[in-house]
Amino acid sequence: MVAKNGVTLNTVRQSKQYRSGFRAQDGQHSSNLSIIGANGKDLQIEVPTGVTVIADAFKRKLADLNKNNDQVAVAIGGRGGDRTNAFCGSPGQRMMIKLDLKMIADVGLVGFPNAGKSTLLRALSRASPKIASYPFTTIKPNLGVIEYAPAHQQKGLVLANKKRAATLKASSAEHFNCDFRQISVADLPGLIDGAHRNIGLGHSFLKHIVRTKLLLFVVDIDGFRNAGGVEYHETWSSKEPVQVIQSLVNELDLYDSSILRTKPSMLVVTKLDNTNKRRQFEELMDELRKATITIPSMEEARKEQSSADENAPNSDRVNFEFDRVVGVSSVTKFNIDRLKGLIRRLIDIDAESKLQHVSFKQLLEKNKDDLDLFLDDDEEDKENHLQQSGSSH
Repeated sequence: MVAKNGVTLNTVRQSKQYRSGFRAQDGQHSSNLSIIGANGKDLQIEVPTGVTVIADAFKRKLADLNKNNDQVAVAIGGRGGDRTNAFCGSPGQRMMIKLDLKMIADVGLVGFPNAGKSTLLRALSRASPKIASYPFTTIKPNLGVIEYAPAHQQKGLVLANKKRAATLKASSAEHFNCDFRQISVADLPGLIDGAHRNIGLGHSFLKHIVRTKLLLFVVDIDGFRNAGGVEYHETWSSKEPVQVIQSLVNELDLYDSSILRTKPSMLVVTKLDNTNKRRQFEELMDELRKATITIPSMEEARKEQSSADENAPNSDRVNFEFDRVVGVSSVTKFNIDRLKGLIRRLIDIDAESKLQHVSFKQLLEKNKDDLDLFLDDDEEDKENHLQQSGSSH
């Protein structure tokens, strides 16, 4: 199997051999010209980039084909007859294969149901995901693209007011280069407690996280509320924002402990649509500074190390820290341009760290002053957003 850009699973399904089974060409029989017949030709099946190839009978992963032209041999042809085996050949292998495709995106939105992920995706990009007031509105990933263009030039945006267009252009240029670069964002189905055990949409959600470069933890300023009714399961407990963050960290780490260790992450607190919500955000920031968000796998490793060496010092609990925290309103567009700028910088710093073989945290600290500029609200900007929120409600 060979990974090819542009190929989809539908392309594989529409192949003539899909229903009957893919079969390589047989080798040739002996002839008057040659007692050993020619070998058959290999069969190459083109599959989408980003697919995981699984041997269905053994439930064993054979390979991850993450780059264009990556390939793996899934079945070996039989040996032809010759004098070493008394001209008694052996048949080739037969194998049932499962293809599991993970979405490729630069940014993955992680959050509980109804946290505002789809609304945020719409604010960041031109995507039009389904939005409603009940949980699990998103049941399959939606993909949007952030375009780093002046706001008045973005596709689908019509501005009749020239003064407003000039203001938006200046705002965009303040937070990022308007060079028409594009960054893809995946809005993934909501996560609930037990997702790592495949509860809810479980693994169908979590598997897509593996392919992203940056994690955006999207948390409602009011946390998660079980409003009751047929849309909410009775076992779902209401949670405050800090409890939601701990649950999200738990589920990602228990599914794959490498995710939180290898990917940069940012906390995005949503629905800051008015003055009261923004004061509430400041209170949440104070609470986060005092809170202890632990990573289960690292905490367990620390305990094992302590028990193995009784004389070892009892180190502090292992805390999870976000690389940046920002509060936004997808309705009034408060801090949306700042968020776009932060997303771009964090992805660039992560790529630079891999090229230079330097720790991401070291480069992040080196660029601290540059990144902090994205979070410095001036009073005039705050007042403008407050006026917008007042007129929109």
